[in-house]
Amino acid sequence: MTPLAYEPSGGNPYRPRPVNPWNPARICGGSSSGSAVAVAAGLVDFALGTDTAGSVRIPAHCCGVVSWKPSYALIDASGTMPLAPSLDTTGFFARSAEVLTRLQAVIAPGLTPLELRHVAVAHDCISWAGAARAIASVEKALTALGISVCGTQISHLLQACDEPVLTLLQGEAATSHRQLIDAGGLDPTLARRLERGRAITAEQCVDARAKLAALPKEPLGRAFAGADALLMPVLRGPTPTVDECEPGSASFSGRTLYALTELTRFVNGLGLPAVTLPAAMDDDGMPVAVQIVSRPGSDGALLELASAIEARRQQKSFIPPIAIDQLETKND
Repeated sequence: MTPLAYEPSGGNPYRPRPVNPWNPARICGGSSSGSAVAVAAGLVDFALGTDTAGSVRIPAHCCGVVSWKPSYALIDASGTMPLAPSLDTTGFFARSAEVLTRLQAVIAPGLTPLELRHVAVAHDCISWAGAARAIASVEKALTALGISVCGTQISHLLQACDEPVLTLLQGEAATSHRQLIDAGGLDPTLARRLERGRAITAEQCVDARAKLAALPKEPLGRAFAGADALLMPVLRGPTPTVDECEPGSASFSGRTLYALTELTRFVNGLGLPAVTLPAAMDDDGMPVAVQIVSRPGSDGALLELASAIEARRQQKSFIPPIAIDQLETKND
């Protein structure tokens, strides 16, 4: 994984970057990079991750696996390394939602039964052909399941969440790892990232939490447009190349790195659950995922809906070339 869970592309300056089984030239996503790669390559049935601003959902998209980012505090985070405790969430990867549904029954049993019957598609987040293809595929399955689908706009919600979420992310990360910063010896890029948060005061973090707590009363309700869940892309564009996300590379783009969490970090700010499903392939042969986001506490219903979508689409696991090679070797 990435150092201190604080990098969204999966890079690690201390160790080799995990290889995306679909295409080694593309990132595998982070911070929970190794877990997503292990599931995608067929090495394990499911894997653990953490999600502070998209660190489970981004790798799931890039590696073509399913992920579950639970409601905030649903899974006890005791014993895990903190980054930004107000946003940190323990999450999981698998090749199918059905596996994650079974996992949820074990680690978070007794969830209140709910039913998700209305889904709103965030049309203002669909900005490239691969995402449009993935959304259309899931929309078709939802309609066949008898679930009503409407359209919505969520740009106002993303904008309202951005400033307080980034304040908490940077401020709490600097507090969590103050001793490491003071000791020196961190990778320079990571050290600069953490240093940005040292100027953020405890009072500013309190104010950020208050702003986020007030959002569900109006902007969130307007975004859901009366629906039970939101359907939207995970990324604004195709999975970037390693060179675009590797500091020091001639092709490095800080904007590309920052944009990886553009559609995911609001979920952490509001404590919402989300399931990521691979739903299509782009023109370069890379998997494209959607995320289905619902209200806190609806995790069980969300996973059941994802499983029903898989079954309706008769979706086979997205198996990348490296996994196929491994399976053939095992069969021999």
